[in-house]
Amino acid sequence: MKTLIKTRLKIADQKGLLNQIAGTYKDFFRAAMEYVDNSIDAGTILAKEGRKTKPQIIIEIDSDKKTVSFQDNCGGMSPEELCKLLSSVGQSSKKFVPWANGQFGFGVHAFRAFAKEATFISRKGRGSTALIKIDRDIDETKEVCCVEADSKLLPEIGTKVIISRFERHIFRKASFIQNLAREIEYHFDDVLRSGATKIIISDGGKKTYECKAFDYSALPGTPLKKNIDVGTKDGVKIISADLKVLERPLDDRPPLLVNKGRRVQSMNDLKSYKNFVRSKGEKSYVWGNGLVVGSIEINDLCSPNLTRDDLKDSEDRDKLCEVLLEIQHELEKIVDETISKKAQDSYKKISSIMSDCLSSVLKKFRLEFEQVIPSGISGEFDQQMLE
Repeated sequence: MKTLIKTRLKIADQKGLLNQIAGTYKDFFRAAMEYVDNSIDAGTILAKEGRKTKPQIIIEIDSDKKTVSFQDNCGGMSPEELCKLLSSVGQSSKKFVPWANGQFGFGVHAFRAFAKEATFISRKGRGSTALIKIDRDIDETKEVCCVEADSKLLPEIGTKVIISRFERHIFRKASFIQNLAREIEYHFDDVLRSGATKIIISDGGKKTYECKAFDYSALPGTPLKKNIDVGTKDGVKIISADLKVLERPLDDRPPLLVNKGRRVQSMNDLKSYKNFVRSKGEKSYVWGNGLVVGSIEINDLCSPNLTRDDLKDSEDRDKLCEVLLEIQHELEKIVDETISKKAQDSYKKISSIMSDCLSSVLKKFRLEFEQVIPSGISGEFDQQMLE
């Protein structure tokens, strides 16, 4: 076949493309998880390298200046590493690190949908404190400088991200701090439960709040815990189900699908799985039952999509869905048994209550209305009175 002409892929408006991708996040709180996630990854890598650290992330919200900052003590980056992190979109150095979550190299640009500017400050070892600032309106034709910053901006080794010049509507939302804390506790529930990283939210130094994992173990119910091996081209992956069917329903705590301790999506809202179940002629209603709580860890069997609210279409995703359906069938049996038991207990209680009520009514009726009438038969009246 004769070649007529050659061409290459060119992305002229890189700024516009990044801004459009950032727009896929449903709200700022979901986008903010990318910066927390990066810090957790950095802390995890340090731990795997054998370094004795106590990873901590401090999120500072300044309602007056309209800024949100994320600061960690997780090793930091050199000026070269910081520049590469911000410029090499799609070339994440964590992509092939099995215990890290990052894979796209896009997370640092998540601010673009909700704010105009982000400042990144980092210090590694005894190196200089590096600072780089990104304005979402600067295009690819202009260079961005990484400068040496005052060490006072970052007192200890680590990284700090400051998001500023927000869109006006962001800080107008009521309960900003509560919503951010709720998203962190929901998104990183398993990470917080492991105790590997401490996450603290501060309101301009006025109040501080430490994010906590939800304690399912304290709730009465029937557990469903199991590990299932799934063979892939990259080896065996383990799917870990840690679920519980409660005796009483719980609001706003649906079971989650998680990858490396991070939420992907609630099982009831995982579209790819719902479509799979529908193709099998079944329903996935049990995942929306308030009695069901917990999580299913997929351990990177298949990768989340860009916005991390579903899974990429792949052969491994179909294998995962088969396992999830197997777990669902076991879960349905436990839920049915629990509901049946609750119904029987309810019937017994209703029967007891009705019996007590009827006894009370009859007793009252006798006291108020029942009278002994003479029969006219000699001696019968005296016998009835005696009785």
